Amino acid sequence: MKRFLALLIVFATVFSLSACSAKNLPEEIYKNTDIPIPEEKPAEEKEEIPVICEEMVLNFGAEKNKYGGIFTPKFGGFFENGPVWDFSGLEQKYYFSWLHSYFYKLYGEKREELFPTLHDKDYGLSYPAEEYEKYAMQFFGVSAEHLRENEYFYCKEHNAYCTPDYFGFGGDGNHEVKILSAKESRSGLYSIMLEVFFEKESKVYELTVFTNDDGTYRYISFLDEENLFYRNILLNFGGSLNHEGRVTPFKFASLFYEENGCADCSDMEPLDYFTWICCYERLHPEIETSETVNKNGVSVNYFPAQLYENTVQSFFEVEADRLRSDEVYDPEVGYYLENNAAGFGIVPAITLVSAEKENDILKLRIKIRGEEENEFLLSVRLLEDKSYKYISYLPAENG
Repeated sequence: MKRFLALLIVFATVFSLSACSAKNLPEEIYKNTDIPIPEEKPAEEKEEIPVICEEMVLNFGAEKNKYGGIFTPKFGGFFENGPVWDFSGLEQKYYFSWLHSYFYKLYGEKREELFPTLHDKDYGLSYPAEEYEKYAMQFFGVSAEHLRENEYFYCKEHNAYCTPDYFGFGGDGNHEVKILSAKESRSGLYSIMLEVFFEKESKVYELTVFTNDDGTYRYISFLDEENLFYRNILLNFGGSLNHEGRVTPFKFASLFYEENGCADCSDMEPLDYFTWICCYERLHPEIETSETVNKNGVSVNYFPAQLYENTVQSFFEVEADRLRSDEVYDPEVGYYLENNAAGFGIVPAITLVSAEKENDILKLRIKIRGEEENEFLLSVRLLEDKSYKYISYLPAENG
């Protein structure tokens, strides 16, 4: 019996040691066994969202519940109203709806007591112009002149904003809003990616916000994936995002400065393509060539011919022979030489008015606001791989 117990103890000990050692076998031993090598699972790195970004989303019209979730409001937000390219030029009803909700955030139930209606009604509120315009201008960059254009909302007699009858303008509310990511540029511009969960689908938006030196901030745009694609088309045509996140042409040269446009983007002058690529390389620094060549005693930047032609032909249906038929191409060195384009001074803002698609042709109607306001039609051909070719760029009345 004692001998049996002793054998049992030895067996148990050997089994225990073998089990323990199996957990700590070096990698070379694992190779000769059927025991799988345990993989080290790195801790998931979660991008930290700056606190100010959550505040920006909440002040955009969202609400936070007691569990920390963010949801769209029943009244006064922009989430259900669709994409916005420029918050400074909206209809008055959008500002009134948003501010009606924002004043409730500021004053709570005292809002009704502080801002009673100026009309002979038992409902509605009236906001003094000075306070109303202060917040509208701060958050949206809208001018007081634009705010006062609509007499339905602005009462000149009382210098206040109110409505003569019941006004309700808001979405369904109670849709979850998730902050996916947030990036800050050197110029104080925040790009906040949001996912809004509606009843049957969710949509991803980019909320662009510009921060001022005094700590306040201004909403610039709110674009879904489709409109981000449209914006990309404008940027690649010769646009840039300025420090406030608005689409503008480059100062020194851009096809957007062509007053008469171009009826056929595949038949432009060689210098026009050169003007275009000078803009494009600044938007896409990965193609920029920092090397220089000596030309008549002057060092100038250059584009290798293959890089230049491949880049241009990825957006325009133009033959290489046409591109090389101008002095910007130097056959001796096989390069396109960069010159110094002159500045144009004022840089207008570009916003999308509408987008129409018929088969594989997409027409973007855009508004260019500078010293004057003009509308153009930029037409592109959509390809199966989701790329596109520029077809024409014409004044809207000729498009």
